[in-house]
Amino acid sequence: MKTKTGRLIPVVALIAVIACGVVRFFQMVSLTDLESGFFYRGSEMGGIVIYIMLAAFALILCGLSFVFAKRGEAAFTLASDGMGSNATRVLGLAEIAAAFLIGLHITDIDPGITALIASGAAALALFASGGMLLARVIPPRLTGHLKLVVAVYMFIRTATYFNSDLIILNHAEHLIVIMSHLCAIVFVLGYARFCARVENLRTRLGEVIFALLTFLTAGTHAVSELLALAFGGKSVSEFAKLDLDACAFALISCAYLGVLFFTKKTRDIVPVETD
Repeated sequence: MKTKTGRLIPVVALIAVIACGVVRFFQMVSLTDLESGFFYRGSEMGGIVIYIMLAAFALILCGLSFVFAKRGEAAFTLASDGMGSNATRVLGLAEIAAAFLIGLHITDIDPGITALIASGAAALALFASGGMLLARVIPPRLTGHLKLVVAVYMFIRTATYFNSDLIILNHAEHLIVIMSHLCAIVFVLGYARFCARVENLRTRLGEVIFALLTFLTAGTHAVSELLALAFGGKSVSEFAKLDLDACAFALISCAYLGVLFFTKKTRDIVPVETD
């Protein structure tokens, strides 16, 4: 069944990101000690709201994905070599923008040699992949292989980020960022399969789900921090700090979901045979 009703999924995801981002912004303004990063004593219950919202929207999005995949919605059967002519351009632009965001780690005060090499390699891989996508209507399989470099980078960054704050669970923005990093690792691996055309219907469902979870968590972080920088006043804007990796994968997952649900489909997935 090829319908357009599955477009409800990215619409719900966008609503979820905006709603969660706004709630997190108001938590930063009214419930968070901007010096320590902890919620004020007695406001812990109010701080839990964002996690409840994220969990609820995640369940809703996963449920919708299962339902529409079962119905044979086009986004869950679309082959990467069967997309509309502008699809690769959207993906390519998103990857190049993400490459610049990741490459900005070179401006960190003390990034360390390992972080510099890893971020540089990931930025170059995304830039090369994005350039190839811009130049072709059908994604070259090499673009999928290049994304494995990005997955390794995200693993390193996630481990580094986690080790940098041993009380990370008590900082709302840190926990949301770490969740976005973990989801991004799985999403990038699925996105690599998509571009390399080594997938089947079951793996596509997983790709969509982790793209949604990445967009939900990374987008929530990006929206809340941008609101804080724009409208939070001096003290809040000084506290707010955008995680460039989360912003990069919010862009890529958004482009991926947009392409799957809004492009013109001309070919179904050809499943990879497995033993």
